[in-house]
Amino acid sequence: MGVIDTAYAQGDDALSYEWNMSFGSIPYLDVAVNLNVRCTTVDLPTVTLGEYSYDYKSDTVVKPNGKNTTPKEFSTTFRIDKYWIVYNAFKTWCTSIVSPNGGVAIDSINGNSVIRVPVIITTGMFDSNESFIPTGGLWSFTGCWPKSVGNPTLDTTSGDPATTTITWGYLKLR
Repeated sequence: MGVIDTAYAQGDDALSYEWNMSFGSIPYLDVAVNLNVRCTTVDLPTVTLGEYSYDYKSDTVVKPNGKNTTPKEFSTTFRIDKYWIVYNAFKTWCTSIVSPNGGVAIDSINGNSVIRVPVIITTGMFDSNESFIPTGGLWSFTGCWPKSVGNPTLDTTSGDPATTTITWGYLKLR
């Protein structure tokens, strides 16, 4: 059997997953453990720099100003049928931050954030034993929180799995 046949025999879209997202302890998840989620899509931020311009004789000169103007957000898409409990925790986490009943009024207790966690995105492949084998890409975000949690489209006529996209805000990309 060839490599492609072996991958298809594993089932569960074995060929289309190559992103692993790991978290610190997620607020509002019943189990307080570090967690790994396989993502179908990761939209990383484009690094952009600020600039300023000035006129010199008949030309306008543009120079970098040394400010990082990269948008402080990224998004991930994952299957909610595999991670339904995690999906519900993300929804609760997101709505608790902006709850009209007070939400999370403080960002940290004794220096530990109650709404922000580290998120690490790693590229790699999953082998037949469901072990993740990293391939070298690593993005480490600190101080992450869900800015929006998408609602899935549930369709019984389609064979596509139920997925959702989460847009994350973050403090720093290392």
